[in-house]
Amino acid sequence: MHKVSKNSIGIPKYVCKQPGTSSSINAGKWRMSKQKERPKITPRLIGISPNSLESALEWVGNNQLGRRNLTPDQFRLLIGRKYNRLKKTKAESGSIGGASNAQNEQSLQTSEFIADEHGVSRSTVVRSGAAAELIDRQATPELKEIVQSGSVSINDAATVATFDDEKQIAIVAEINAGERILL
Repeated sequence: MHKVSKNSIGIPKYVCKQPGTSSSINAGKWRMSKQKERPKITPRLIGISPNSLESALEWVGNNQLGRRNLTPDQFRLLIGRKYNRLKKTKAESGSIGGASNAQNEQSLQTSEFIADEHGVSRSTVVRSGAAAELIDRQATPELKEIVQSGSVSINDAATVATFDDEKQIAIVAEINAGERILL
């Protein structure tokens, strides 16, 4: 259990420094918003030094999957991203070997591992991976933000991600204005 004192936020704020750069990934938007509301509060910072951007993203993703208040679509987006990261990592490490049969077997092992770990079916992991890949490759930052917030389903966001940027931004504006509920 994290202790909360009068002048600090009990849950630490994590900062991932990217090696060789001055960039960082901050995990803790809620804590930062609380700090802005009460400027005298000092967050407890915990720095982590991952080996690469991919390992930092993996840490953040696993940390987010540990949250209890994720919507089902936020959960699916995160397991889809995890599946895609693990597939990519295994492909780059050469463990797949280049043969399509070996790729399919490795992909099956990865999806089964994630499915077992998170209590979902293998097909849910694969479908989530396909939707997450589409969103990450083609969605505008505005669309990514609303799907990550849980305001829009991952399936609807994947569909809208296939539209041109201008149409994606217009749809997001309609959703934010309350003029559109479903995509």
